[in-house]
Amino acid sequence: MPEQARREYAEVIRARYQEADKRERGAMLDEYCRVTGCHRKAAIRRLRATPQRPRRGAGRPPRYGRDLLPLLARVVR
Repeated sequence: MPEQARREYAEVIRARYQEADKRERGAMLDEYCRVTGCHRKAAIRRLRATPQRPRRGAGRPPRYGRDLLPLLARVVR
């Protein structure tokens, strides 16, 4: 299962997991591990965590001069 799909699945069941009692959480962890193929401890960390904002890419942001802006606008379209 791709990483993005794991994240989306975790987002769907995170609220239920945080409100569930111990027995229900155990059953949800079993299901999550069975479906995604990840380890139980990783599932616990993912379901307990608060959702994070996407990070910005590493490195310096690109800077373009005004003379390239019309060309870039045509490429993006």
